[in-house]
Amino acid sequence: MDFKLTDSFESSCLQGSIDTSYADLVACFGEPNCNGDDYKVQKEWMIKFEDGTYATIYDWKEGDNYNGEGQGTHYTDVTDWHIGGMSQQSVARVYAAMEQYLASTCYQEAKQLN
Repeated sequence: MDFKLTDSFESSCLQGSIDTSYADLVACFGEPNCNGDDYKVQKEWMIKFEDGTYATIYDWKEGDNYNGEGQGTHYTDVTDWHIGGMSQQSVARVYAAMEQYLASTCYQEAKQLN
């Protein structure tokens, strides 16, 4: 699944979510290319897939800026990530990219064990 991070992005709205670690998102998509809005979002990926589908992946109302000092979850510990876009294709593309990454990672780890 080919994609690139983009800073030119159309509007989007919540389409779904993904339960995964920050580390796996970084390994799959690279470092987030947006630092959020300093209130409801701490980190965000803005992605354009090869078929033209746009998606965003972001934490929502998790950090201290929203919940109060010491009450939030640091972005590296977030596991419930929102997926934004203009259709369910955004969710499907994010899931496909993550499945491809995880399959590759599991295959490499299995090879190392044998």
